[in-house]
Amino acid sequence: MHAGATPRGALNIRVSCGVVGKMAALILPTDWIKNWEKSGKNEFMQLCQDLAGKPNNEVFLKDLQTALYELCWHVVHGGLKVDVAASLLADVMEMREDMPSVLADVFCVLDIETACLEEKHKRDHFTQLVGACLVSAPCSLVFFSGRSAVRVLSHCSSCQ
Repeated sequence: MHAGATPRGALNIRVSCGVVGKMAALILPTDWIKNWEKSGKNEFMQLCQDLAGKPNNEVFLKDLQTALYELCWHVVHGGLKVDVAASLLADVMEMREDMPSVLADVFCVLDIETACLEEKHKRDHFTQLVGACLVSAPCSLVFFSGRSAVRVLSHCSSCQ
């Protein structure tokens, strides 16, 4: 399976949180990932700042969810390191009050999608990302993000 392929068993349907599986328009160009340190990180942050500055509406939410989804998907596929993405997500979470909820929706989708993957290391990348987000994200974000995240949450001493 090539990097952009839909995982076997994954459904290409619109889910309740508004993120569209592999049918979503590409918001995060692969050039940004290839040139992450040089310019990609700054480009992504600028995109998120632009989206965060827009008024709440369905288009804003879909674009923001798609941007976060694509960033996390690059982590799942090994194109971006977990710690790099987690650090960036921590910065993005501070842009808007509702940002943790947006990321939780994305994590819910990725939880389902990675559970369907045959490549266990991709599921591991996802759970590592969720775990890394525990350091900087509210525990409520992780609690609502899916089955694997709940297991990670149980290791969070401040939540027990």
